[in-house]
Amino acid sequence: MDAAPPPHPYGVEPSGNAFARGESVAAWRRGLGKIGAFDDATILSLLGWLDAPALCAVCVASSASRAFASFEDLWRNVALCRFGARGEAMTYRNCWKETVVGARRRDVAARRVYSDALYHPHRLAHATPLAGSTGLGGCARRRPGALTMREFVDEFERPGLPVVLEGAAADVAARDTWDRDVLLARFGARRFHVGGYACALEDFLGYAAANVDDTPLYLFDKRFAEAAPELGAEYEVPEYFRDDLFALTEPRPDWRWLIVGGARSGSAWHIDPNGSSAWNATLRGRKRWLFFPPRTTPPGVRPSADGLDLVAPLSIMEWVTAFYKEARAHPHFVEAHSGPGDVVFVPRGWWH
Repeated sequence: MDAAPPPHPYGVEPSGNAFARGESVAAWRRGLGKIGAFDDATILSLLGWLDAPALCAVCVASSASRAFASFEDLWRNVALCRFGARGEAMTYRNCWKETVVGARRRDVAARRVYSDALYHPHRLAHATPLAGSTGLGGCARRRPGALTMREFVDEFERPGLPVVLEGAAADVAARDTWDRDVLLARFGARRFHVGGYACALEDFLGYAAANVDDTPLYLFDKRFAEAAPELGAEYEVPEYFRDDLFALTEPRPDWRWLIVGGARSGSAWHIDPNGSSAWNATLRGRKRWLFFPPRTTPPGVRPSADGLDLVAPLSIMEWVTAFYKEARAHPHFVEAHSGPGDVVFVPRGWWH
């Protein structure tokens, strides 16, 4: 069981706590003025239209308005527009509001604010990822030296089964190219794709190490070799994946990505496009993998009839807290982890 999260910086608590204490919900909502008549999600949507000065003005109106106008997602959107869209340098400071305003948050005694919409992301940001899991699941693991090309095809590629190839990228992972300090020294000022915006690598790495987002941004760049051609030459394709049919197409589909993320970051449930299989090499840190086979939709995920859209929890941690236990009990669920030098084979059609 997760430990209780730290107190919310603006005195926010779950709505149920008001009833447990016998306190009036209407009393604190009066601090929101006329917009207090709307539900919390609508209030946050309305505040999403405001810029930084307007949000700051709302913050000083009352404890309740301060809690709503300080909501991290609002300030993250402001920051991304300012630093990403305009190309300005960004130094992440403790939270998105402080990053934009530039001043440290003052500890001000606040009346309790009871809101699930405000408290839920705070709880998720401090939850333990996949608490109680071994991370081993049922995914096969093989050492390349003990697996021939024919065995890989017969045991994994043809039947369409995921596998962790332990140490298949060990030579690449051993290079200091991928060390944080080396990346910063060589490519810190280069801009990569992060959350829909161009971001300098040094800015992103600072954010990744310090953020408390429930859904952290992560670097996911299909054109990384254009921003840093040196990185495109710093890896080799493992022997099992050197048949490249995409090289025969014109125009060539997207086919390689650089992915960098901190704790709690990652992709939502998806199936890779173009009916393609994929391989993913972990060079630093560790990565958790969750899989379901092609005809088994993960719990909590509802794809459209044509498969082009899906409804799912907004964040990985939200899915974990609501559906991970159910997934582990499913006979088709596969789980794995990869460390530096490991390569994961993701067969076509698999949810991950």
